[in-house]
Amino acid sequence: MIRFPILVAGPAYFGILDPLSGRVGVLDAGAGDYYGISWSEREIFLLARNGGRGETIRVFDDLGRLTASVEIGRHIDGHQILFHGQSLFVTATRENALIRLNPETGAQSLWNWT
Repeated sequence: MIRFPILVAGPAYFGILDPLSGRVGVLDAGAGDYYGISWSEREIFLLARNGGRGETIRVFDDLGRLTASVEIGRHIDGHQILFHGQSLFVTATRENALIRLNPETGAQSLWNWT
């Protein structure tokens, strides 16, 4: 049986599901559609797509508090994210590329393989 919380990203909110009680604690709502989730040793990263207003990486600490929101641009059609080696990689399906993002500075580079 699963005994640890499960992170849930959906069209209305980002939350933590307690599998023992079945309750969901909402950590964030209203930032758009929530897609990819990744994490480091200290933080949780969440991709939020907010239509024409742009897409952001929402950063939460280990207590579930929102600590930062990093703009990554408009209309990239981001879906999944992965934290690796101090960088965050975001799929940019509209660009057919990956965006490499430094979550501390917001610096970005586009990796397009076509």
